[in-house]
Amino acid sequence: MKKISMMSMGRSAAVVALGLGATFGVGVAAGASPVGHRDGHHDGQARHHGRWGHEARRVEGRVTGYTSGQSITVQTWRSSTPVTYSLTTSTSIFGVAAGASPVIGDHVSLLVSSTTPVVVIAIRVQTPEAIHVEGLVTGYSAGASITVQTRRSSTPLTFTLTSNTSITGLAAGVSVVVGDHVYLVLASTVSGNVDSIRVQTPEAIHVSGVVTAYAAGNSIAIENEDATTPTTYALTPATTTEGLATGVNLAVGDHVKLLLSSTSPVTVTSIVVAVGF
Repeated sequence: MKKISMMSMGRSAAVVALGLGATFGVGVAAGASPVGHRDGHHDGQARHHGRWGHEARRVEGRVTGYTSGQSITVQTWRSSTPVTYSLTTSTSIFGVAAGASPVIGDHVSLLVSSTTPVVVIAIRVQTPEAIHVEGLVTGYSAGASITVQTRRSSTPLTFTLTSNTSITGLAAGVSVVVGDHVYLVLASTVSGNVDSIRVQTPEAIHVSGVVTAYAAGNSIAIENEDATTPTTYALTPATTTEGLATGVNLAVGDHVKLLLSSTSPVTVTSIVVAVGF
């Protein structure tokens, strides 16, 4: 029984060791202890035992400086100042296209040697998540900028548009306007640039009540249960009326449901006269 148990432990250690190697795409000696853990300082560093001396450290943070083949500077979550690490000709880089290098702002994981001098064994560039911004448009300049008021910001935020910024949710030839509810997807490469704008289709607005005044083709005033005074809405030549016999007009006291436009100024799209009151 003891022999079987020792064999199982050996196999488990080898499997975990291979998993550590897969994280950075580099080999780890199966015979070495592969266990990694956060250190007591929680400074964005974890330690791994492997073939690079007694142990290798993992450092996570954002790149603040990079010189190819020489050094990389990283700002970690817990460090008050950026830390610079030396690169060598053997330093491996993962997570970027062939021939590309880490750039300032990239989120990276470094595998750092514990020997002196300290050097970076491997760099893995993390794929950035898309950044979404939702809010109401307060300013728009086609091809130049869009300003959005979000729920969490006390002041509107302005973002840059480019020739590659796509716009969806609008009819052909229609532009974004102040008051539109939009979702922005920001570029992960250039801070503040907008990759795409999706204009939300506003939900139809319904208002119900009793007619207190009516001027055909001009306006209608209704009072609902929650209001203390009537509210007047503008009519247009396109406003339709349903529920009345041909030639019969709306009258004060009729119960109606109004479908309002989602654009500004607000007008009545249709009037439905309720039957049975």
